[in-house]
Amino acid sequence: MKKINWWKLIFVMMIVILACFVFRGSFSSILKELSRTKWSTVLSVCLCAAGYNLTEGVIYTYMAGKYNRRFRLRDGIACSYYTAFYRTATIGSGTTAASVYYLYKKEIGVSEGLALTTLQYMLQRAAVALFGGMGFFLCAAFMNAHFGTYRTAVLAGYAITVMLCFFLILLCVSRTFHHFLMKMLRKLDKKQKYAEKIDRLEAQSRTLREQTKHMLRRPKSLIVILLLELVKLGMWYVIPYITIQPKGADIVETACVTSLVLMLAGVIPALGGLGTTEGLFILFFSGLTDSVTAASSMLLYRFATYMLPVNNF
Repeated sequence: MKKINWWKLIFVMMIVILACFVFRGSFSSILKELSRTKWSTVLSVCLCAAGYNLTEGVIYTYMAGKYNRRFRLRDGIACSYYTAFYRTATIGSGTTAASVYYLYKKEIGVSEGLALTTLQYMLQRAAVALFGGMGFFLCAAFMNAHFGTYRTAVLAGYAITVMLCFFLILLCVSRTFHHFLMKMLRKLDKKQKYAEKIDRLEAQSRTLREQTKHMLRRPKSLIVILLLELVKLGMWYVIPYITIQPKGADIVETACVTSLVLMLAGVIPALGGLGTTEGLFILFFSGLTDSVTAASSMLLYRFATYMLPVNNF
């Protein structure tokens, strides 16, 4: 597995220093707010975090079963936690490698594992876009009233998310797109130093294309996975409502705000979403509550989504 590079550690330290500077006058208030958190709230947050990994485990099991009939639910859940551990340890860069490696240990080939994880990620991004779109439709009045000033940024973020989904679809199914990418890589590799790696990548692209087309022939499977992805995301999206319970916003509206935060964080370049998620979380939820409560809720959210899966592993 990949080790954390120094530049990544430096990046994280910069985020920590920036956070200390921004909240230098609020640390005591944030800690006091956290100390008031009920154990029932902490338990609910932990159950949501566990529900996310459980649902992701079901998705892995459903998709991996076609390659290895002995792949059980416990293997899928373990794959989810294994991937979460390396997502944190490598600050996002080792996520795919961890999934592929775990699947390889369960007798699923590297090419098949890469195809599976790529398709799963594509459907996850599609679920993010779908959740965000449904949020705009169902809670349009609420979103305009509280976040109308960010309309341009929100629409731009949504457009980039849709474009990313389109790119991933091309990456999964388009032979023309694959040929174009290989042609560009070979043109850049004038001295043919990476010819063997490009050939291997071309073979993996072919496998990805074949496996995706096989999956697309079963639209029922795609719908099932997409619905499971929506349930999985919902486990995270309801956490802010549990921790804040903002006045004037119900659980659906709060989940829509969270989906908006994570959708925008997902299109801003940053390692593992560090910094962007926290900043956007506090920015948007400060409009529903005070900044101290928003900051303490953000810490609980990060604990549940980033640290708790690692501790379970």
